[in-house]
Amino acid sequence: MRFLALACVSLVACAEGGGTSGKTDASFDAYLELPDTGTDDGGGEDGGLDDGGGEDVIVVEPDGGDLDAGDAGDVDGGTDGGTDGGTDAGDRCLGVDCSGMDGPCVVGVCMPTTGTCTTMARMDGTSCDVDAMDCVSSACMAGVCRSANLAECTTCATGVCSADGTCGAEPTTRLIEGFESGAFAAGWTPGGASGWIVTSGDRNSGTFSAQSGSIGNSQTSSLTVSITAPVATGLGFHSRTSTEANFDWLEVWVDGTRRDRWSGTTAWTERVIPISAGAHTVEWRYTKDISGASGLDTVWIDDVRFRPAPAVEGGFESSIAPFTSSSPAWIRVTSGQRTGTGAARGADISDGQTTSMSTTFTLDATRTISLWYRVSSEANFDYFRIFVDGAQQAQFSGTVPWTQWSMSLGAGSHTLELRYVKDGSVSSGEDNAWVDDVDLAWPATSTGLCPD
Repeated sequence: MRFLALACVSLVACAEGGGTSGKTDASFDAYLELPDTGTDDGGGEDGGLDDGGGEDVIVVEPDGGDLDAGDAGDVDGGTDGGTDGGTDAGDRCLGVDCSGMDGPCVVGVCMPTTGTCTTMARMDGTSCDVDAMDCVSSACMAGVCRSANLAECTTCATGVCSADGTCGAEPTTRLIEGFESGAFAAGWTPGGASGWIVTSGDRNSGTFSAQSGSIGNSQTSSLTVSITAPVATGLGFHSRTSTEANFDWLEVWVDGTRRDRWSGTTAWTERVIPISAGAHTVEWRYTKDISGASGLDTVWIDDVRFRPAPAVEGGFESSIAPFTSSSPAWIRVTSGQRTGTGAARGADISDGQTTSMSTTFTLDATRTISLWYRVSSEANFDYFRIFVDGAQQAQFSGTVPWTQWSMSLGAGSHTLELRYVKDGSVSSGEDNAWVDDVDLAWPATSTGLCPD
């Protein structure tokens, strides 16, 4: 053993059994350099262990082991703590191939302590994208390949990317907010006497919508957001109202100008407000007058998105276009309008006369057209009349506040004509009719929502 070897090595050989080895001090140093010749079973002198009697010399190696320990341990029963006690631990991975465990976000490696294969995560952010021209970007995170859709309008193999991660034609609609998180996202600001809330009580789609806060007479509940339109397009949203008709209103304001409003009991209906490219501040308000309440006394919006604006839209902000009118012609007025800065009004006519304007438009599918009208005339004698494709669809007389009229039409070309008609005598009120906010047609094709 190692401690025994230390005790017996000296300038004079240890004596055992009465014999002598005959080694001298000079020959001992040389002997230390001799290789081990193994065990001499026949007796006599050797460099290993002499089992036949006589003198036995045990030599200590520099690394703490015995020179005669040539394999897994010391023949003399000692334990070898050096590298000559077998294969080194680091050598266990020699010849081991772990590449079969490689993956997009892991690499196969050998464990030096066991010689077995395992996986190690690649660096976070390493690309694991298999198709650079699709609409999905993939990168490693904690050894897992995680994917996310590229931004809309990103160029891809066959066009541009849509929000759902598909590659193709330019998107024609883009969801801004559906309130499906159950709370207002950053940038949506409730205000007024009582701010709007996110609710699951009623909605156009999904699980949630936005609802006006509970307010009293002469109060307002508002919801404001800033948006950026990539191109000139439409701001679309679905709304529902349950209010006192013609007194308590859901209003939509864009950049400080009221663009439209609705009251009474209405089902979920999509509204579209044309907006220009660039940044806008949009506000929805529920505004109550000084007294009274009807229905549930509240309003909702849902599914706010960019979408194509109507191809024919009559807000009369600069002229009576898209309508044309012959003498006595309808005119654009800048007072008494429903929204914006203008409205269309019939010509000042005499008893027995008619003033009319018309426009022709094309629908790509079955659509609902609509307009808002106001009348102040001799009841049951002087009428505002609506004609579609030459057939009268409605007529109104007397004192009628701003009211919406709508009609569903099939695909194809249609003509809308609006008339103010007087009978042979008597005038009452302001003796005329007004029209504003005409939504007629949707485009058969869209230029999309990607900026140039």
